[in-house]
Amino acid sequence: MNKVCFCFIIGLLLCAEGSIAQLKVGIKAGYNNSNFSDYKLMGVDGNAKSGIHGGFMFEYKLPKLIGIEADPQFSAIGSNFSIPGAPFSLEQKYNLGYFELPVVAKFYFLKFFNAQVGPQLSILTSAKIKTNTLPPLPGSASTTDVKDLFKSSDVAGVAGIGFEIRGFYTTARYIIGFSDINDDLGVTDAINNRVLQISVGLWFTQGW
Repeated sequence: MNKVCFCFIIGLLLCAEGSIAQLKVGIKAGYNNSNFSDYKLMGVDGNAKSGIHGGFMFEYKLPKLIGIEADPQFSAIGSNFSIPGAPFSLEQKYNLGYFELPVVAKFYFLKFFNAQVGPQLSILTSAKIKTNTLPPLPGSASTTDVKDLFKSSDVAGVAGIGFEIRGFYTTARYIIGFSDINDDLGVTDAINNRVLQISVGLWFTQGW
């Protein structure tokens, strides 16, 4: 699956081959709302986790109001779990860091709007679990490195909508992980990332 995604991304970029005048370059940052699918910790579903992302934007213009955008970026996602108990509950926060490369085709409409769809390849850069009791007890907080328990990469699909005017850029995307990110978490069910991503950005160059 990773090889297929990589080849597809390269194919999209080759389709965008053209003069440098067709290239736009910018920066972006924004908010993540993420969770795991199909993973229960002690029978409890995870809660959505907030995070951030940021990176660069590159877009090539193709004929007929179509563009190809690639966004190399770093992104913080994961899931939060609260395990009820008496007199104390257990809280675990799964914090995953990825280097992401979404490559989307953009279909422009109504002058300032665009619809986006494409693949995303992600490389895991960090994975930690923060554990604490609720209410907190002295000495109960701990952080564990669990990078070895997760797969080193993830392949996902991206769909979203964007708005651009005078160099200002904003998008809302939903990212559905296709890969099972579970490597050795002690469960047999597949675990997939699910992320709602809202970004704002600025184009430094206006190639078209």
